[in-house]
Amino acid sequence: MTGSVNITVRNRVIIVLLFIIVFFSCRKDDESGIIQPVAHTVLVYMVADNSLYKYATKNIEDMSAVWNKNYKGKMIVFLDPPEFDNPRLIEIDENYMDINSNVVKHYENLNSLDKVNMRNIISDVIRLFPAQRYTLILWSHATGWLPKGASLSYTKNLQATIELKSFGKDGVEEMDIVDLSDAVPNNVFNTIIFDACFMGGIEVLCEFINKSDYIIASPTEILAQGFPYQKITPLLFSHSDEPELWAETFFEHYNSQEGAYKSATVGVVKTSELNNLLYVLKNFQIDENSINMTDIQCYDRTTNGMFFDFNDYVRQMCTNENDFQQYLEQYNKTVIYSNYTKSFVDVFDINSCSGLNCFIPSNNFHEDLISHYQQTNFYKIVLKK
Repeated sequence: MTGSVNITVRNRVIIVLLFIIVFFSCRKDDESGIIQPVAHTVLVYMVADNSLYKYATKNIEDMSAVWNKNYKGKMIVFLDPPEFDNPRLIEIDENYMDINSNVVKHYENLNSLDKVNMRNIISDVIRLFPAQRYTLILWSHATGWLPKGASLSYTKNLQATIELKSFGKDGVEEMDIVDLSDAVPNNVFNTIIFDACFMGGIEVLCEFINKSDYIIASPTEILAQGFPYQKITPLLFSHSDEPELWAETFFEHYNSQEGAYKSATVGVVKTSELNNLLYVLKNFQIDENSINMTDIQCYDRTTNGMFFDFNDYVRQMCTNENDFQQYLEQYNKTVIYSNYTKSFVDVFDINSCSGLNCFIPSNNFHEDLISHYQQTNFYKIVLKK
């Protein structure tokens, strides 16, 4: 894994403009022949060829309902609908009527979870809508770092009225987290938001250190309604990047609900601090045999537990209290915002939440899954002996 890189806004704009000039021909917005950058381009990458399609169209309607023509930027949705229709790029503005209007580009039926296709679609948006800063929202089902084909076998049933958004379901196609990372260009996006389940994991984040300045994600599942775009959209086009405010708006939206709908967890990670966090952990005296699983918050409903609170896990592994305090000092520089409701869909209580989840390997899991876990950057950097 390469080290994190701090790049100023000015340098990021230069990188993007050079990318445009070298690899693409541009429409002419002025005599220079170069498209003039807007303040902010937001790409919502919606893989909705699955059970979440009705929520995708509702989210798009919410974006358009609050759109203001005075926003200094562009909101672009890549929508991959069910197989009866082709994927397309849609620009959200005051003229938007439905998913067949404001179509910037149609794509022949493709696998939107193929890393080459995804990379090309992101490149199209950068070419067509250059900006001083970029945000990428990755929207779909997801199961954190787990390899494609690995399923979560739930032991408890949700209430029938609640659906969950649990990145990647394009028909039967899925995507490994390493391929997702490969598809996203380095050092272009200021913020990446995962509107998908379980993506607030240390294993996921270690694959995305060079992909953006900030990452917003949930360590648990996310209700199928996802981020409240009617509230988030205006904030995205304010005068500055405020990922903590965006995350807080997501949390407060669900925390104000009642019953099972009062369910949300979220964290904001400053990626430039992630390497420092890993360095601190790498130098700890760790005793994996000292772990008491009953003292670690579990975030899912599987038989053995797949996603656990990272801070609880580190506390259990640390053999020295001073080590743990050193970890907490760096953690507070890395996770700059986190919050959680006290329970999740009335199925389990949340007693602690650091904003990060992790996997805890054990003999309860198939050796193929453990082998895949041992290929993650987090395992190779921190846990490998």
